[in-house]
Amino acid sequence: MNKAINRLRLFFCTFSGEDDYIIRKCEARIQISFALIGLFVMLVFIGCWASASLFMSHLFEGSILLSVFVGIIWAMLVTNLYLLLLYTISPALLPIARHTIIKKLSLKKDETEEIEKPESPFTSSFFFRLSLITLLAIIITQPFNVLIFSPSFEESNFYAREMRSILSNYPAAWLITILGCILFLLPVYWKYAIRNSSGFYEKKRHIENKFVHDNYSDFKEVYAAVFNDKVIHYNRQTWENIMPFLNKLEKANAEMYKVHYERLKSEIINETVAKYEYWADHPFRTKHKHTNRNLSSEEDFLHNIYSESL
Repeated sequence: MNKAINRLRLFFCTFSGEDDYIIRKCEARIQISFALIGLFVMLVFIGCWASASLFMSHLFEGSILLSVFVGIIWAMLVTNLYLLLLYTISPALLPIARHTIIKKLSLKKDETEEIEKPESPFTSSFFFRLSLITLLAIIITQPFNVLIFSPSFEESNFYAREMRSILSNYPAAWLITILGCILFLLPVYWKYAIRNSSGFYEKKRHIENKFVHDNYSDFKEVYAAVFNDKVIHYNRQTWENIMPFLNKLEKANAEMYKVHYERLKSEIINETVAKYEYWADHPFRTKHKHTNRNLSSEEDFLHNIYSESL
């Protein structure tokens, strides 16, 4: 029995919109939360399917096969959009450039202190996504209102007018609409509950950071290998081009040949090339390197100028 419940829980987790591999490594409480999200996503799919099928059956005057087919397509589109909106509610796992506030110190003019501005998850983008989810819920629930409060309605040309009339005359229709909105918004609530816990997203952050660092290390190795090959090729071509002139110089003046040969030998070498990092937290590139510059005073600057001119 417990094994069947566990399999059912993991089955629902696959529809939660998050990585099933990471969810399986989390504790049971987090798995249950994702299973509830997956369950409600399936309910959203079924509701969208039934809603679109009801609407299309009125539109095409009872064509059941066409209504069911169009309902499945519409349900897939809405559910995928819904999953995408749920996925974007996840917190930022990789480092990003934060807005900073520059605080000037009253003691020294040249010193400043950067204070990171806290980022609230309740942004205008978040409320826009909530509004879009609510709008989808309101649209999806209206065919059910028509089915319940106007079961004999068959005129497809006046379907939208009938929905407005039902909302105006039947207060219970608003209750059904609100219940539909709750169905769509409950996964958002559970997603925020998981977001505030330190289980799932900590594991996901570790995996994604390791993935980025490993790939960046591979890139740097390839980058260095390409440059080293170019340096070797350039040095080889340089020796091939200059050797005829050195051979002539050796015949004419052996001492000058040795001087120039040793000088070229010390300069044309196969140096190991490594990628220079401009940022303090590569490869994420969110923090600049802090360079300590020892600037001379105005008096020293003028002294250097006038001392050189004398």
